[in-house]
Amino acid sequence: MNRRNLTLFATVLVVGLAVVPGNAWAQTIVIPNYGTETVTTVDPGRQFTDADGITHYRGLIQASQIVGQDADGVTVTGTAVYVNNINIDMVTGDGDISVKMSTESTYGDLSGAWRGSAALTITGFVFDGSFNYSRGSGDFDGWHWQGSISGVFGGTENLWDADFHIPGGGKAAATEAETWSDVKSLFR
Repeated sequence: MNRRNLTLFATVLVVGLAVVPGNAWAQTIVIPNYGTETVTTVDPGRQFTDADGITHYRGLIQASQIVGQDADGVTVTGTAVYVNNINIDMVTGDGDISVKMSTESTYGDLSGAWRGSAALTITGFVFDGSFNYSRGSGDFDGWHWQGSISGVFGGTENLWDADFHIPGGGKAAATEAETWSDVKSLFR
């Protein structure tokens, strides 16, 4: 192969590698949503304070009622169970929380379940961080739900702001889709 053909081949290969993944990501549907949740502790788990004065909670279980919507007013509701491991300095209010989560939810006329985790930082008894439901099931099979959450440590109401990610491929909502049943039919 001469130098000119080799350069042309390399250029086509690089452009092709850049375009193919771009097309796959371009077909991903992202749906922003936000809301509140009300949490109740149902099992305090195990609690102890170490020699440094850090209070640790292991296996603290909370139940949550989730209420929200997307930008078009389509409702997002659900119930969740959180298993928390918490480390906090009760003098400064600084610490961290790791959470394993399972949620049953609805989005418009879609329903299903999620499993995920969250990593939160506590500063002055105010926490914030991110959550990631990497696996949806039911009508959310193949979806991801990722976002941020904030609240007051020990409080009962938290705020969340998130995105549903619906993977690309051959499935894309038509612009004339009127309801989420239209979107749902793409995933059956």
